[in-house]
Amino acid sequence: MKYVRINTPVTSDITIYCKDKGSTDPIVYDGYVTTYGALIWKYAPDTCTFTVERTPNFYYDDSFEEYLLEAKHLVVEDSVDAIGEAIMLNSEEIETVKIAGSVKSIGADCFQNCEKLRSVTLGEGIETIGSGSFSELPLVSEIKIPESVKTISDGAFLSNSDDFKLIGKAGSAAQTYAEANGIKFEVSEGTEPTETQPTTTEPITQPTTEKPTENGETKPTTATDPAATTVPVATTEPQVTTAPVTTAPAVIAKKANPVKVTVKTKTVKLKNLKKKAQTVKAITVKNAKGKVTYKLTSVPKKIKKLTKISSKGVITIKKWKKAKKGTYNFKVNITAAGNDAYKPKSVTKVVKIKIK
Repeated sequence: MKYVRINTPVTSDITIYCKDKGSTDPIVYDGYVTTYGALIWKYAPDTCTFTVERTPNFYYDDSFEEYLLEAKHLVVEDSVDAIGEAIMLNSEEIETVKIAGSVKSIGADCFQNCEKLRSVTLGEGIETIGSGSFSELPLVSEIKIPESVKTISDGAFLSNSDDFKLIGKAGSAAQTYAEANGIKFEVSEGTEPTETQPTTTEPITQPTTEKPTENGETKPTTATDPAATTVPVATTEPQVTTAPVTTAPAVIAKKANPVKVTVKTKTVKLKNLKKKAQTVKAITVKNAKGKVTYKLTSVPKKIKKLTKISSKGVITIKKWKKAKKGTYNFKVNITAAGNDAYKPKSVTKVVKIKIK
């Protein structure tokens, strides 16, 4: 390496991480450098580990896209406050994810549809888990949810394997979510509800009352004497009060959402796009249970600011004077919210639009 250029003032020591240590070509890093003393991320090619450190927010950026695409392990270290949306959406390589407790929120669709992901570790301190974050993960059998998690959005853990379960504290947000969505739940060790212990009543000795006789003598009043005051006499054995047994209401498992999504390749004329906005209806949704929503999760960089999707799934490309012919791919996340009988379900599809 001959030199490094950093286009941001540096106020403390930093560490430079290079993917190819044997390269003699100049390395130019135009990224974000903070006063924390290191770059916000590093990549270890020998273990395919992508590590995020010393940055308030971890959001997707083109500068590290190539590393994320080949990363097998993601580590978000302590000092990161939040993870943005769709960081590892549809990753074909990621196998393990470890997130520190300093992270307060995990954005929507972060690890959705990662077919090789098998292990997820969440640190105590995380508070919010976004919709679709850990959905459609066939190899993940369980995820332990920290007690600190208070908000779990709809669809956060759906469409996983049949044996998938959440582990957490009894009465936690994780248990509430699991029961509402028909997901298995296991109470973590040391968090079982405390049983009410039987109480023992001490025997009470009643004083003896004397009653005068006809000749002026007195004798003890017995329980058979009708004039005597009736008081309960303690037995020699303590009385035991048994705590009532509470039966938890049965949880009715929801059915899988039968939503079906199909897409078609659409064509837009170049000359028309240069004059005015063009709309494309390429998505068809059938048998959805619950409200259907659409979200663009990936858009070609050249027209990112010119593209939007409506509440009905119609893609609009604004007037593009510099438009060029070619095929453009758009990733769209379609979510059926579900209802009392059906689970929510999210599906990601690629819509191809040809400009001719």
